[in-house]
Amino acid sequence: MDSKSRVSIPADFRKVLDMGDPDREAGTHPRVVIVYGDHKRHHLECYTITAIDEIDEIIKGMSRGSKRRRALQRLFNGQSVTVSMDETGRLVLSARLRAEAGLDKKAYIIGNGDTFQIWNPETFDELADADLDADEDFDPDIDPTAYL
Repeated sequence: MDSKSRVSIPADFRKVLDMGDPDREAGTHPRVVIVYGDHKRHHLECYTITAIDEIDEIIKGMSRGSKRRRALQRLFNGQSVTVSMDETGRLVLSARLRAEAGLDKKAYIIGNGDTFQIWNPETFDELADADLDADEDFDPDIDPTAYL
């Protein structure tokens, strides 16, 4: 992260963001929706416009007034911000977003298909393996292709 709170998005993922914002106007830069969640998330989850639209459609299909729908609306609509990549492929992270993910000078960017995550490197190192350990059906010590 540079002194102006910008993170550079890897070139391969810039292409994904570009394709994931099909309705953007010519001459504008791709948009990304950053979901900052709550204190339990420890990172920022970044969605292409297409990916967040798919999630919105799923939420709309849930029963109105259900606890699950309200919680998902709060997370994906109320706790998110849409930003545009700049001309050099960077995203500016506001003070709130940096605080939510505990970001200071460095950031890890972890790709997940049509989403990516932005992590504080120290937090990632501490918590990444904990997710694998929590799944009783997944053994992180064997070849992961066995689960495909």
